[in-house]
Amino acid sequence: MKHEEYISGIDAQLEWIAQAKEMLRDEAKEGVDSYWAHHFKANEGLDLWKRSTLGARVKKGAGRDFYIQWYWNQWYKDKRGNKHPLSQHIRKGKGFSYPEATLKRYAKEWEMDLVMSLEGDFAEIRKQARELKLAEQALRRLRAVVQDTASPDNANDTEAEAEE
Repeated sequence: MKHEEYISGIDAQLEWIAQAKEMLRDEAKEGVDSYWAHHFKANEGLDLWKRSTLGARVKKGAGRDFYIQWYWNQWYKDKRGNKHPLSQHIRKGKGFSYPEATLKRYAKEWEMDLVMSLEGDFAEIRKQARELKLAEQALRRLRAVVQDTASPDNANDTEAEAEE
């Protein structure tokens, strides 16, 4: 197989991984959007102290990477008396999912079932995204090796070694 064909095949696989990452990010956004739809509907008409302060977001990472995060809002008043949220990221810890005990500290009882259901989905998305990232890194390393092998300088070295 010619090096150009090999590199072309690797590039095709890298493009497929990029598309798969986009699909996972879209799936994560759908989950976050469904959380917010439920959140706003359930908080409607509740006293401020009974409302949920938990939030979910999909943050952009480097390249096509993304992060699914839970956070909570703490409210404060400015000098004029206007209320503003101060968002605090909730630490996930090790693994792919947030521990239930951690999320229970921030979620209201009425939203806990939805939060845990979504977190199960989010954990699966995080696992798949991690595997795609590892595959992408391996393919990029392979592409670099193939390109290095195909370079004219290396071809002369290989021929010299074969003659010895």
